[in-house]
Amino acid sequence: MSFLTEGLILELKGSVNNWTKYQSGRTYEPYYYDLESYNMVTGEYTLWNLNPTSGSAYLGDVIPERDATFKYYFEARTTWGRTFGRHTVGGMVVGTMEENLVTGGNSNSIYETLPERNTGVSGRFTYDFDTRYFLEFAFGYNGSEKFDGNKRFGFFPSIAGGWLISNEAFWEPIRDGFSMLKLKASVGKVGNDAIAERKDRFFYLSDISLYGNGSVVIDNGYRWGESFMNSYGGYSINRYANPNISWEESTKWNAGAEMGFMKDALKLQVDVFGEDRKNIYMKRENFPATAGLEADVSGNVGRVKSWGVDGSADYQHFFNRDFWLTGRANFTFATNKYVEMDEKDYPDEYLKRTDFNVNQQWGLIAERLFVDEEEIANSPKQDFGEYMAGDIKYKDVNGDGVIN
Repeated sequence: MSFLTEGLILELKGSVNNWTKYQSGRTYEPYYYDLESYNMVTGEYTLWNLNPTSGSAYLGDVIPERDATFKYYFEARTTWGRTFGRHTVGGMVVGTMEENLVTGGNSNSIYETLPERNTGVSGRFTYDFDTRYFLEFAFGYNGSEKFDGNKRFGFFPSIAGGWLISNEAFWEPIRDGFSMLKLKASVGKVGNDAIAERKDRFFYLSDISLYGNGSVVIDNGYRWGESFMNSYGGYSINRYANPNISWEESTKWNAGAEMGFMKDALKLQVDVFGEDRKNIYMKRENFPATAGLEADVSGNVGRVKSWGVDGSADYQHFFNRDFWLTGRANFTFATNKYVEMDEKDYPDEYLKRTDFNVNQQWGLIAERLFVDEEEIANSPKQDFGEYMAGDIKYKDVNGDGVIN
């Protein structure tokens, strides 16, 4: 595309992958007979049916099996990059359309027979000055079929910057020993639409099942001196429509440094990172039974914050052209906690999961083993059957004298 401007490139891509299998079978068990008697003079004979109940004179019902996968992907990408003296600029814009359909013979939900569709535009714009100062801006504008019209698209921007200090002129005196130093930082948002199973998509639509006859019985009174009743099919609500369900959003940040020593024979890297994930799709616990709801209610009610540290050290040494040594050591620490969730309003604080780790284990807390019967008699009662010396002693968390 240089006839428009130098460095401009246009790419078009398309991919179609279709795979389908269908098979069906119709079977039957024929009647089997044994010759019970035969008159060689008259030719008369009698037969004994060996399988009068399991045999059949015709083919049975069709038993189909279906499997199909349809995947379509289309992409248009344009990139541009130029260097003007000590300034280098670049850009990229990508448009994508994707459709995935996976069907199986055992599916009884219409939602599983409809394709997943995603479309969007994303871009990245970069700038660096004299290979010392770096700046990048990126964005995504994505749409998913899972959400209602005004919630369907989400905008997710990010920005990053870096400073390669070792390329500054004042670094020259120490370059042989301290060969490289780079500082970097970034912050941005990402979106996630895969927040439930495939059969539970289309959150803005209700999912209702029809019962068979007899679910609802109506007494229609008397006719000719006799009472009669009619039965009708009923309905079961599997999911309530919720047009407010939208993207799960995550704001991520990172700050780090890269260092090189002894002409980059030893490289160190350390990063501090964090994430604030909100609008997490979770079951809402704060609905009383008196609300009369038949199905669970879920929503974008969860929020998790996390942070961590990641570091690595790489070393390489060449003894000669045919023999060298490399090694790596790395370390990662990460933690998280729920900061928002629609849990029940427990009277006891220790039952609440807010402010605890996502993978926190819940249950009885073992203190140690009972020493003797005297300790058992002077300890809170454990409501789990018989126990004796040597069995586990559990902690009385709420101090009510009973562990249950």
